[in-house]
Amino acid sequence: MSAQLSPVRSPARRGSNPVRILPEIQGLRAVAVALVVLFHLWPNRLPGGFVGVDVFFVISGFLITAHLLREVERTGRVRIVQFWGRRIRRLLPASLFVLAAIGVTTYLLGPLSAWPTIYRHIAASSVYIENWALAADSVDYWAQAVAAPPTQHYWSLSVEEQFYFVWPVVFSAVAFAVRAARGRFLGLARIVLGAIVLASFAYSVWYSATNPSVAYFSTLTRAWEFGLGGMLALVGLTRVRLGPVPRAVIGWTGIALIALSALVIRSSDPFPGAIALLPVLGTVVVIFAGTTGARGSFDAAASWRPVQFLGDVSYSVYLWHWPLIVMLPWVLGPLSTVAKLAIILASVVLAYVTKLFIEDPTRNATWLTARRAVPTFITAAVASALLVGASAVAPTVGQQMVASRLAEANAFAVTSCAGATAVVDPSCAANAAPVPAADIVFGDADPDIEKCFSQDSNGELIRCSFGDPAAPAGRVALVGDSHAGALAPAMMRLAAERGWALDVFLKPGCPWSQTTRFRPDNNVTAIENCSSWRDAASAALADPSRPYDFVVTTSYAIVGNMVVADGQATPYDASVAGLRASWGDFVARTGAPVLVVRDNPNWDRSPVDCLMATKDPGQCTESEAQAFSNPDPQIAAAAHTPGVGLIDLTEVYCPQGTCAADLGGITAYRDAHHLSRSFALSLAPVLGQRIDTALAALPPAPTKGSSG
Repeated sequence: MSAQLSPVRSPARRGSNPVRILPEIQGLRAVAVALVVLFHLWPNRLPGGFVGVDVFFVISGFLITAHLLREVERTGRVRIVQFWGRRIRRLLPASLFVLAAIGVTTYLLGPLSAWPTIYRHIAASSVYIENWALAADSVDYWAQAVAAPPTQHYWSLSVEEQFYFVWPVVFSAVAFAVRAARGRFLGLARIVLGAIVLASFAYSVWYSATNPSVAYFSTLTRAWEFGLGGMLALVGLTRVRLGPVPRAVIGWTGIALIALSALVIRSSDPFPGAIALLPVLGTVVVIFAGTTGARGSFDAAASWRPVQFLGDVSYSVYLWHWPLIVMLPWVLGPLSTVAKLAIILASVVLAYVTKLFIEDPTRNATWLTARRAVPTFITAAVASALLVGASAVAPTVGQQMVASRLAEANAFAVTSCAGATAVVDPSCAANAAPVPAADIVFGDADPDIEKCFSQDSNGELIRCSFGDPAAPAGRVALVGDSHAGALAPAMMRLAAERGWALDVFLKPGCPWSQTTRFRPDNNVTAIENCSSWRDAASAALADPSRPYDFVVTTSYAIVGNMVVADGQATPYDASVAGLRASWGDFVARTGAPVLVVRDNPNWDRSPVDCLMATKDPGQCTESEAQAFSNPDPQIAAAAHTPGVGLIDLTEVYCPQGTCAADLGGITAYRDAHHLSRSFALSLAPVLGQRIDTALAALPPAPTKGSSG
């Protein structure tokens, strides 16, 4: 695919050798990869180090645009297929090699419950759509709770490859449009790229403010960063005549802007929005300053051999550092400072070896360049297909192993001396090792319940029904957020044993409360959908055609306090008022009681991570005061709302005042604050007794329609 064009003079040319390696570019690459690596290892010390990715984007936009202009100047056309072939030979071999290493390491050492996620992301990364896979995960509540996969950093490579795919097509279209008019190419290309930059930047500012989780990974919100680099190549670097000293000052100013952005930008900021201009313009300024040759300039400092070496291997350093950060704890546990320093060294060594034996040989292999780019495309397609295929098969094997072990744990949970029942019965002997094992407990969730959640992206009310639909013992509802969902296996077991008809209404991060949620990510859509879902849930619960004998609810204490104060003294007060409003309205309209389960412990450190690191349940404990340090507004709301009873299971979670990861031989949590399905199943007899006690203790319900 190509388009003919009369040769024009490229403004991107610097000097007589347009393909020489520029010291400032290599220096920027070294700065960018250093920022990213240091951020991933010490995020609190360098909170904005992730802007190194944006530096890479600007560099890519500049270099690729300059390259395409040189090709137009030399040949009068844009040879798209050949361009893609060169990009594949340059980037794909090392990328696929690292992905293969991640896949093998995961198979040998990775936690079984993480296999489906990791291999799914390996497949996405191998075809360069990892950014969209992560964007999808960012709106999936349960995917958000999964530890970051060792391929997460491939999101930026995916964005870059998508740019490499589209940008030469844009060049070709411009070339085709002006094929009969010499000298008009640059003018039209500037207009087209300028329009892309403005449109992408405007979209980035808007989308980063309204849906920041997805915006961060979107190619559309990042296109302007490549575009500004490309615009610099199109406008030309030789038009402004400045001496070496002024350009040296400009160069260091750009570096200062990049350094400032790494220090002041936070991961909680809407990014990439307007704030991304700081590192992007800083990079543009450094490239604009160019090779000054002045003593003390950035390009002079960047000419130092270690800096040039790091810039030369920066791509492979980027590929290797993150998998090491994620996978080394599988063996060593939490990373010490020494381990982190070792990761830096190992990343550089592996990068050098990869460049020496993978990158350079394949990029220069004559058999790949024969017959244009056909061998390149065939080899890339076969290699990617093999990775995708292996990534599809491996999780199936892992899922079978996990399913078998989880089934054994669930079966143990319903015995008479397991989990919660063992905690309340001192005569029960403890299981030797808690089940499910820490490496699979994250997967210990009820698949039927996971289908019942209304996600952030919509406000739809989903009703899931369990137990006996004829409701011989009455109709019961469970409503709330993911913590209510974690209790669902206990309620489902009770419904089956007692003959209840059980309806479940669930939305992650959304309590049954008449408050407006506050979210640190300012996801306006999710906030509005929470309100819509809550209103729909309240209407369904009070529907006279489907009356409930009582409703059970609970919510995450931290989320319960993340609300808009709305005239109240504190968000906590607003949360109490909002909960009372929802519960009191239901009781007044239906006459049925509401039973509120106090929230379970919220661990400072995930007990699952502790179990995986130490293998000793005795070391994975937390004091009751620490685990319940966040005040639960449900307690005060229940105490002051007629027709509402409180169920407090603290002594089950924290016997003798110590909260434990291993309760009655069952791993009680699947992350820092969600109960495992196995433990929830074991909790059913205890919860059933508490429900009976709470119902008996409530005074007669107020007459329907009265205020409460």
